[in-house]
Amino acid sequence: MSGLLKQTSLIILFSAGLLFPSWSTFIMANGPEGGGISSFAINNRSTNILYVGTSGGGVLKSTNGGDNWQVKSSGLESWFVSSLAMDPATPDILYAGISTRVEGGKVFKSTDAGERWQAKSTGLPRGGVGPLAIDPESTNLIYAGTTQGVYRTADGGELWEAAHEGMLPFTIVISLAIAPDDSGVLVAGAAFGNSGGIYRSTDRGNHWRLVTPAQPYLPSADAVVFDPRNSDIVYASWRGICKSTDAGETWRTSMGPSGSALAIDPNDSNTLYTGGLSLGIRKTTDGGENWQPRSEGLSTLMDIRVVAIDPQYSSTLYLGSSVDGVFRSTDAAESWTAGNRGLVAVLIESLAIDPSDTNILYAGTARMYLLKTTDRAQTWSQRAEPEGIRFNQLYSLAIDPQNSSTIYAGAVATVLKSTDGGDSWEMRRLVGSAIETIAIDPITPTTIYAGSDTSGRAMVNKSTDGGESWMWRGTGLPRGATVISLAIDYEDANTLYAGTGWGLYKSIDGAESWRFIGPEQGICCVASLAIDPVDSNTMYAGTDRGGLFKSTNRGEDWSRIGEFADLTIRSIIIDPNSTNLVYAGTDSQGVFKSRDYGKSWIRTNNGLLNPFVKTMQIDPNDSNIVYAGTYGSGVFVSYDGGETWE
Repeated sequence: MSGLLKQTSLIILFSAGLLFPSWSTFIMANGPEGGGISSFAINNRSTNILYVGTSGGGVLKSTNGGDNWQVKSSGLESWFVSSLAMDPATPDILYAGISTRVEGGKVFKSTDAGERWQAKSTGLPRGGVGPLAIDPESTNLIYAGTTQGVYRTADGGELWEAAHEGMLPFTIVISLAIAPDDSGVLVAGAAFGNSGGIYRSTDRGNHWRLVTPAQPYLPSADAVVFDPRNSDIVYASWRGICKSTDAGETWRTSMGPSGSALAIDPNDSNTLYTGGLSLGIRKTTDGGENWQPRSEGLSTLMDIRVVAIDPQYSSTLYLGSSVDGVFRSTDAAESWTAGNRGLVAVLIESLAIDPSDTNILYAGTARMYLLKTTDRAQTWSQRAEPEGIRFNQLYSLAIDPQNSSTIYAGAVATVLKSTDGGDSWEMRRLVGSAIETIAIDPITPTTIYAGSDTSGRAMVNKSTDGGESWMWRGTGLPRGATVISLAIDYEDANTLYAGTGWGLYKSIDGAESWRFIGPEQGICCVASLAIDPVDSNTMYAGTDRGGLFKSTNRGEDWSRIGEFADLTIRSIIIDPNSTNLVYAGTDSQGVFKSRDYGKSWIRTNNGLLNPFVKTMQIDPNDSNIVYAGTYGSGVFVSYDGGETWE
């Protein structure tokens, strides 16, 4: 799903983006609470019932006004939810726009208040699905903004058809709203080429006309919303807050701060709220002429992506961020409190266990922060950000095996180093892309390797002074690829393996030169590597939809094991105490376990809600304790060797 797509209207709100968290401690509920919120849907008859769509955590439901949340994602093919829409006449009917890796965007429908979902995507394009809007006069008539314009269904999602005549080719619809008392009128914020603007239709989407200038580098309208009491009044977040008094035909711009989120009080047309990156919440009570900050209880760095207002009690508001989850106000935005109990939608990129104290676990996230637990994942705390940089996507973590206070984290073109257990950080800029993997020499831990790419060539960056300075080492590595995984032979630290986007490579001279070793011709992405901790001749390589492979002669020959051809093996871990036990974390089927050195495999997902497992770790002192970092539902822990998860 494109991060460009955002939508806001009366009950359905959609958004996506990045931010930095505001609270310091998370309470365990399958993992750290919070995460990226893309959309809200509030029951207009019983407003204690509301739903959130999340960026990786699926759909969650609250029946007590956001005090507690439960996952409601049964039947969804992906947990990346871009938008939610609730039938205003039958609130048990909901629609969810989701993003799937293989088939692109889809729409799913629930007729039982979110308990089960079914795909309703016939006729939709393969691109992403963004905002959804339901005709209030005929609720089987639904519109979907996509990466290929607007699509429409007249039968509750059974069949979709294109409805974007007049839009420029390759138009991405980012926001969409229907006039409440004239449902033939629609307004859409869109991006096209290197520009953006606002489209308008007066015939239920049959024809569209661009009503803002078509000039290069103009922004798209991240959010559009009609006044529920007067359809002539429309607001949009476009070049600041802009306003139309003729149902979207003409616009007055620069009336207020430009935020990604926008909502209008259903009981007071002059009261609006907006929010965005480092903007907090701003409120106007005079129709947009003047705006005041209303962010007590919110972080100054928070990126607010969506705002929803209780349709019955408009002093109650909800906001969703891309990391912090949900915040609620019951006093018309005068103050805010977090409402995330049970809401776990954190995208975990990397995990690392402290070798000297296995109660301590670190988790790198996809939304600019690092988490630490000192009680085996019962509670989590956010660690300090390095001076001069906000944490971005923390792709990789590695802990010095001889001094566990020293931690390295890989981000975008940056390696971060902490010498005090994550409380403070230094950074070293590297040329190249994301540092997706870091490996520390187990014999000489001042020698560190970081995988990336530079000038279109896969690259291993090497430091011999504890990360103070770095050298490029890429001779023999392929062009057009990135180093995704690294492993060091613990018996011979000059022998390294690098999984790249074009296969597996081996170095026997400390990364000075590399040669291709498989695992098969035509296998592209080697996403994960593991060396047997007892027999370094034996190693495993997991690929992106190419299968799982095993070598018993240090990578010179490989055999395919298991039935993993349609999966991406994101993580492989081996029990250091019983090396016949091997775990594989996949991108869509959860965790697999082998008890016979990889000869046979079983799925072990009891209690593991999210099937996208990005990273895994095993407690070296207690093999029954296994951690799974999911891409959207935080960290899960098993106390029985992966048989059950919580």
